[in-house]
Amino acid sequence: MVECFSGARQIDSMRVLVNDVVKFQCYFTPRALGFFSNLKLVKEANELFDHMKKSGLCVPNSFTYNCLLDAISKVGDCCFIELRLKEMCSYGWELDKYAFTPFLQCHCNAGNFENALVVFNEMHEKGLVDAHVLSILLVSFSKWGKVDKAFELAERIEDLNIRLNEKTCFVLIHDFVREGRIHKAL
Repeated sequence: MVECFSGARQIDSMRVLVNDVVKFQCYFTPRALGFFSNLKLVKEANELFDHMKKSGLCVPNSFTYNCLLDAISKVGDCCFIELRLKEMCSYGWELDKYAFTPFLQCHCNAGNFENALVVFNEMHEKGLVDAHVLSILLVSFSKWGKVDKAFELAERIEDLNIRLNEKTCFVLIHDFVREGRIHKAL
């Protein structure tokens, strides 16, 4: 049911289903919990996540946490995402690209320039940076008006054989042109 409602974007039906799941103490699979998190119902997803974990009706796994982290990142709640990352570590799980990427995205969405760089550098040290991760940071730099920083980072990363995707290149070119810096755009 969760998968069907999620695919059809039936948010109200999903809320009713979740209330019934909690009310009747039904088992919830980690996959179903992940679908719920993807509907951008962050508050409800967090409450359900905690209830399921506490009641033992769902044993969260890394997929479930990663879905929840992704949902939290979209609203830019950096404190809460850090709390969930610490929870994951308390289980002895190694944080991977799928945990770090929403953390980076969260800081970018919240406009936390310095913290985004710290997360990016940690990902870089762990070998978790790819074109997607790079794009998140470069596009955010561009939105923040730090096009030169984006360009410097892109040049630095090219030395590591990571290529920019088309979208990122278009964003950078557009921003340089907008600032009248045609030589950089070229």
